[in-house]
Amino acid sequence: IIDEAHHSGYDSESDKGAAVWSQGIDYVVSHGVKLLGLTATPVRSDGIDVGETIFGGCVCEGRSIEDAIEEGIVHPFSYVTALYDTSEAVEQAKKYKRDLEGDGSDLCRKLIGQLDIAIQRAPTIGDILRKYMPSGKRKGIIFIQNIEDKGAVEAIFRSVYPDAEYRAIDSKMPDDEVKKNREWFEKTDEGYLLAVNMISEGAHYKGVNTLIMFRTTASYLVYAQQLGRIVTLAKNEDPHAIVFDLVNNVNNVSCDDREFKKEKKDENIVNGRSAFEAELKHCGLSMKDVTDPELLPTLLKKVAYPNLDDMYAAIGYGGFTAQKAVSRMQGELQRIAKQRQAEKL
Repeated sequence: IIDEAHHSGYDSESDKGAAVWSQGIDYVVSHGVKLLGLTATPVRSDGIDVGETIFGGCVCEGRSIEDAIEEGIVHPFSYVTALYDTSEAVEQAKKYKRDLEGDGSDLCRKLIGQLDIAIQRAPTIGDILRKYMPSGKRKGIIFIQNIEDKGAVEAIFRSVYPDAEYRAIDSKMPDDEVKKNREWFEKTDEGYLLAVNMISEGAHYKGVNTLIMFRTTASYLVYAQQLGRIVTLAKNEDPHAIVFDLVNNVNNVSCDDREFKKEKKDENIVNGRSAFEAELKHCGLSMKDVTDPELLPTLLKKVAYPNLDDMYAAIGYGGFTAQKAVSRMQGELQRIAKQRQAEKL
């Protein structure tokens, strides 16, 4: 029995996926052993269909979270979504303003003015937490994008809940510290665990009734796995379970599997790249600006995709927009340029 079976996918034609896992599975199957794979999210972001490549199309699909809630198997939870970082919206508004300044339209000026006012009046994270967080003991997981963001995120929560206990885990921590903080969270009935690219899958902590997303993703796989940390059976129900999606992931991901289907992905990549290049040109940038080997890994982190082809595929099928991709990369390029200029001085 293989748990988290989506990690085992491999495509020999493109040499993508988990080649070593595939060899091991082929060896087991060739010796007459029956194989059962379990996963909550059978799709892979590299386009590999695990059901076809490993299990020969013999797939039994279970219920979706929505169906399980409706049938009383999984307990429902509240979901609060908001836009934590409005800087991208501000930059987009400024770009529209520059594009429209030439026509002198009163309507355009009015709309831009209304957008500026709306952004200025947007509630803070503290306001949102105070308004929607249920009373009583809270045991929560906070998913964070980058290690360097941990301090800022913890500071936000401490300003609202100064008496709560906070622990963190990330890949740069010593193993014994990660183990210590995991064990604390497993035993405690209240407090917050800040996680950077960890415990998205395969980790289940009893009593978790709060989930906070500060990690942006356009991948349904990552989104579903994060959400799974709060999904509990109805018999273990917490009537006050709640998810705070503070990066608007619910509108960034799509349950549509067109992005992951092999026969559609090539087409989506072509269409997505075309739209991306057009938006780059519109913003005065070129592919050379964003494909610099030294800069590309950092830029990909800003759009939450492992490589350009996956980003193009998402743009091509409508799960992500070229405007968002370019806006985020442009902002990071400007930050890097300022940093380099400061270092020269």
